[in-house]
Amino acid sequence: MPDTADLQQKDYYELIRVVHEIAEENKFTVYHLGDTKICSDLGFGSFNKGNTCIVLEEDTAVELGSPQKESVSITMWTSHRGILSNRLWTCGSDFDRLIDKSVSYIQIIMLGFEDGSRAVESDIGRIKNLTNKLPGFMTRNMPGKTWIRIDKKRMQEGFSLYALGQCLHKAYLDAIPDIKSMEIILITDNDEFIKTLKPISEIAKIISGDNTKFKWVSDGVVTCDELNCDSCDEKATCDSIREMLKKRKII
Repeated sequence: MPDTADLQQKDYYELIRVVHEIAEENKFTVYHLGDTKICSDLGFGSFNKGNTCIVLEEDTAVELGSPQKESVSITMWTSHRGILSNRLWTCGSDFDRLIDKSVSYIQIIMLGFEDGSRAVESDIGRIKNLTNKLPGFMTRNMPGKTWIRIDKKRMQEGFSLYALGQCLHKAYLDAIPDIKSMEIILITDNDEFIKTLKPISEIAKIISGDNTKFKWVSDGVVTCDELNCDSCDEKATCDSIREMLKKRKII
């Protein structure tokens, strides 16, 4: 039976490189992360853990990534230094131009750790849910997708892609002080980006699954007998991923 020496935690470095390449080829507005004042002004963190904001359809001002719309949500990490520089990238219509609309949504969160062992997949995927942290903001997370409703009062008081990015940044730093750097990409109402980033999302899901399996085996929760690619059920998926990476010349 193979032991944990046959498994290893996988860094998302190559995928982050691809995402950077895509972002730099397109028109984004770029901001610096770390505006804690806007988070405080919005009442970020004012909810108790037991409170949950539910935004009903009739109270919704803006809806992003609903089940009827496309959504891509990716959370990745790397321990490679110098690749992330605390930037927020935004593209598409801002929330004040999306009142009473439901549109597609892309959210990519990239985290830099000095030690990759600090990156626990279940934790880094959970923190992006701001439902119990930001008044008037409801999040539902599904595998590879994020669905958001922003209520009318929240929009009347002022809310934007910039504000959302800053709140996500603060949520992660509050939860995981070991994060050394971070970048966030937020895109609204852009079907072309959805098509481009969906393959990246699928690869990220597989890496996340492998890392979760690694942790379970390392912790002794499960044992893994399936390390043979020839007999693995995921072989066809992995083969197609390798082909896509070769086309982008990153392997």
